[in-house]
Amino acid sequence: MRTKNLLLKAYVSIFLIALTSATSLIAQNSVSVHLENVPMSEVLDGISEESGFSFFFKEGVVDINEIVSISAKGEELTTVLSTFFKDKNIKYDILKSQIVLSKQSSINKPIAKPPVIEEHQLEITGTVISSDGNYGLPGVSIVVLSSGLGTISDGDGNFSINVEIGEKLRFSYIGYTTQVVTVSQNKLNIVLHPDVTKLDEVIVVGLGISRDKKALGYSIAEVEGQEVNTIPTTDIVNNLSGRVPGLEVSSSSGNMGGSARVLIRGAGSMLGNNQPLYVVDGTIIDNSSLSNTFQNAGLGDVADYGNLSQDINPDDIENVTVLKGPAASAIYGSRAANGVILITTKNSGKSDNVGIDVSFTGMFENVARLPQYQNSYGGGLGTTFEQREINGKTYNIPFYAMDQSWGPKLDGTPVIPYWSLYNWEANGKKGDPETVPWEAQPSNIRDFFETGFLAKTNVAFYKGTDIASFRMSFTNLSQTGVFPNSNLGRNTINFSGNLNLTKKLFVGLKGNFVKNTTRALPVSGYSNNGIMTKLAQWGQRQWDMSKMKDYKQPDGTQRTWNRISFENPGPQYADNPYWTQYENYGKSERNRVFGNTFIGYKLTDWMTAQFTLNIDHYDESRSVRTAEGSTLESYYATDVYGFSEINNEFSVNFQRQLNDDFHVTGMIGANRMDRDFRRVTGSVDGGLAAPGIYSLTNSKNQAFVDEYKYIKRINSAYGSATIGWRSLLYLDGSFRNDWSSTLPADNNSYPYYSTSLSLILSELPGLENISWIDFLKIRGGYAKVGNDTDAYNLESTYISNNSYGSYPLFSNPNAIFNGNLKPETSNSWETGLEMNLFKNRLSADVTYYNTLTIDQIMPIAISATSGFRQRWLNAGSMSNKGVELGLTISPVQTKNFTWNATVNFAKNVNEVVELPPDIDQINLADINGTYLVVAKGEKYGMLKGVDFVYQDGQKVIEDGLYKQSEELKSLGSVMPDYTVGLINDMQYKRMNFGFTIAHQKGGHYQSLTNMYGIASGSFESTAANGIREKGIIIEGVKEDGTPNDVNVDAFDWANAHRNFGALNIFEATYFKLREIHLTYSMPSKYSGPFQGVRLSLVGKNLAMWGTDNPHVDPEQITNGGNIQGFEGGANPPTYSYGFNVSITL
Repeated sequence: MRTKNLLLKAYVSIFLIALTSATSLIAQNSVSVHLENVPMSEVLDGISEESGFSFFFKEGVVDINEIVSISAKGEELTTVLSTFFKDKNIKYDILKSQIVLSKQSSINKPIAKPPVIEEHQLEITGTVISSDGNYGLPGVSIVVLSSGLGTISDGDGNFSINVEIGEKLRFSYIGYTTQVVTVSQNKLNIVLHPDVTKLDEVIVVGLGISRDKKALGYSIAEVEGQEVNTIPTTDIVNNLSGRVPGLEVSSSSGNMGGSARVLIRGAGSMLGNNQPLYVVDGTIIDNSSLSNTFQNAGLGDVADYGNLSQDINPDDIENVTVLKGPAASAIYGSRAANGVILITTKNSGKSDNVGIDVSFTGMFENVARLPQYQNSYGGGLGTTFEQREINGKTYNIPFYAMDQSWGPKLDGTPVIPYWSLYNWEANGKKGDPETVPWEAQPSNIRDFFETGFLAKTNVAFYKGTDIASFRMSFTNLSQTGVFPNSNLGRNTINFSGNLNLTKKLFVGLKGNFVKNTTRALPVSGYSNNGIMTKLAQWGQRQWDMSKMKDYKQPDGTQRTWNRISFENPGPQYADNPYWTQYENYGKSERNRVFGNTFIGYKLTDWMTAQFTLNIDHYDESRSVRTAEGSTLESYYATDVYGFSEINNEFSVNFQRQLNDDFHVTGMIGANRMDRDFRRVTGSVDGGLAAPGIYSLTNSKNQAFVDEYKYIKRINSAYGSATIGWRSLLYLDGSFRNDWSSTLPADNNSYPYYSTSLSLILSELPGLENISWIDFLKIRGGYAKVGNDTDAYNLESTYISNNSYGSYPLFSNPNAIFNGNLKPETSNSWETGLEMNLFKNRLSADVTYYNTLTIDQIMPIAISATSGFRQRWLNAGSMSNKGVELGLTISPVQTKNFTWNATVNFAKNVNEVVELPPDIDQINLADINGTYLVVAKGEKYGMLKGVDFVYQDGQKVIEDGLYKQSEELKSLGSVMPDYTVGLINDMQYKRMNFGFTIAHQKGGHYQSLTNMYGIASGSFESTAANGIREKGIIIEGVKEDGTPNDVNVDAFDWANAHRNFGALNIFEATYFKLREIHLTYSMPSKYSGPFQGVRLSLVGKNLAMWGTDNPHVDPEQITNGGNIQGFEGGANPPTYSYGFNVSITL
């Protein structure tokens, strides 16, 4: 393979170098090559073809355009190399089938034939390990300085060499500092340290563009695949929490396969999409949640099916790169206005044989937090029971129809529970019904939940040569949730392959197939089928949950704790939770294919052209049902989605050394994006004609059917380039122009551009020789990006309604559309500082950014007298300013123990700068009298509602209760003040221990769980300190300023929480032990026939503290959209623990 095509592969391939020395074979290779006055590249190609060895070197080591000559006939390879590079200030090391070139040092003797063992030589053995992980380094060059002879370490870092006592050995490895050791004993253990000054990290920044990380003038972050896969998850974005400064992840751990909301540097759009773009191996993939406003607000009566990013398989991920600002993401166009998450999947590398990796993970899951309940009073309203006479005996009858716990004291009085009444009725009311003591069941809510289990198996096959390579993996994930009858299944096939058809022509394919199924995912939020609504907020404290499992009568009707009355067995307000999970559930199935195929041609030794076809396609069907005999009318509905996006992309990439001082890297390209989305929904009307038959044809009335479809096209042209000067100064720029079909034809073109500059201070005279400065860089960048709108926002289109008999009906939309819409525009600049100090024991990356988004596209409410409810226009602007800090220290580095700690900090300050004329506030949602608004001059996502009335800083009490403000007040923003991630990693020999702590400060939310849990008398505070008997005196002052002394009934105090915003607003601060793991890598001598075995114990979300609300997890959300700040009965958070076994065959 030509050397110029291996520059970017060198750093990966070196780690795959053979495990044993090949110097004896090297000496036997003979080379014949005769070339005169040709470029250096042709000479290296000639040697490669003759010897079968490939060259590897970093940029700047070899001038491949230098005109040289060579003449050798049947000479040994080492002789040819020594002669050719003798006067070129280039050193070579031969490691099996690779020749690694580097700059000449004071010692320039190649590894040659193994030395003849003299009688006075000793066999020296030892191990070479890395200080940043204490793992053995394969392929380390070990050279005797006096002779130039040497060897290399094996796959575990072990080596053996024969030398005299007193000799000096040089240990060198690409990317690590070289170490020279004097032999004083026959056992040596060497620790090599990473050297960022000698290894220029190459990073993918989008659209197939690779850059030296030190050349970047903007902030990006990298997370290795092993980090996001240490703890199994159904959505990889959950495992990015705390690992990237400026990346905010809000997940719903209680919803198996549920949504995650990801924000990079805050929310930029008031009403539009704020989630980042996801790109897998160059293919843009859809991350929709396919939900609605009610689901986003926690009020939907359907399950949370999650984001589509969950189709990305963590087992296949090599690394994740986060492009945080417009300067980094501008090349991707409008969809990257909120940042980009670039995911690179694994490839084969080079291997002599087919490699096989197998892993199995088992994770147990339990509920982590439930509300704090009282256990002194049972269900009902009042202090006495109803009474009934049966067979001449008088029985106490609980108030079954009351879904509150304001009933009699739990004192052991015999009563007829609901389940006994059902049994007696099923037995024909013969005999006497069973009674039980009226007493608390403290764990009844927790007893409903089960121990979930996730099992994941992954098998991967791979093989690679210079001509072709492939990797194929299969992953099966099966999960049962903590809610009964809930499960999730996912099968993933991943394939990647590359083939060099000639020296210049190459092709490749990367593809993924995912099949995802779910059943009985729990409904989240305040709704009829919400378990945490009917069970946890409005429940009763005397239930025996084990009796609820018997949820059906022999005739198939429901047995519910909330029956209408003693005489009427039907449900009043709530279904039996087991009935909900086993009879009123939803199902989904999604089949998805995404990936790309490409063909490329090397036009010159510095320029390559490539055509890529990217596709993302999925079909998904969902259904939901409600059984006859539920509190709601019997029901059945289906949703069928279809999505397809095809991107045809052509690009030309170039990389050239212009002269001794300047080099340039860049690309130009064009793309056409075609997107097609369709949705068909259907639902029965009037209930099911025949119970238990779930079909649209079983509708009592004509079933409702609706179809929606949109198509969209964007044509694009773009380019980017980086000019470097002496590895000291880098200027980067990009430009893109999009033409969108969703904008007016005369205003559908919108440009993006970015520019950035980085200066490597550590390369400046006066700084380059300071020993404690390893790397120091300042950078800055500016970008302008645009954003278009959704389809069909320019002109009105008719809406199809149910037909009237045989006549189809259509109606006008309720919005006035705007044919003059123009793109949204974001202007952003950032500056930063990067440093590595004290032999890389301390590193830091600090960034300040400022972004202003103007001409936001939004619908504005208008007077209903116009015949419409809203109109679309460009109006409003919003700013985001913030600071990001990533700090890594290595406080301990010894022979056997290493401790690395990373702190990621981010603070974003958001402000709504401008709204449309004559509008001071836009309402996003309204839940129980509290509004989520966008208000001029305030933070995005302000909660406004009824507040306390204050007098001299004290709350005013009126008639014994808090006085409410007459006007709505700002109660806090949903956006956090700052976030912190703390990552610790400790390595002791072959044992690795790590943990991650996530912290969020600030942000606010309204909790309906708190509101109704207190109003229903279920929560602990409603029975504390004897308030049900004695009443309560609320702390505050009366309107005359005197201390309050008015005693109020506990029931009145509790019900005052209803629709009183300030009483139910909580700060969203939390600390979480997000991850913890303990891993042992088994030595090869104990792993039997396997090349490697790794065993891990893992845990996730094992602890939470520092929260304001004891009843819920402040991180819980119900969807990934913009409607945040409302906790409407969130499903409880979970913690998980388990194990992983990974084997390499």
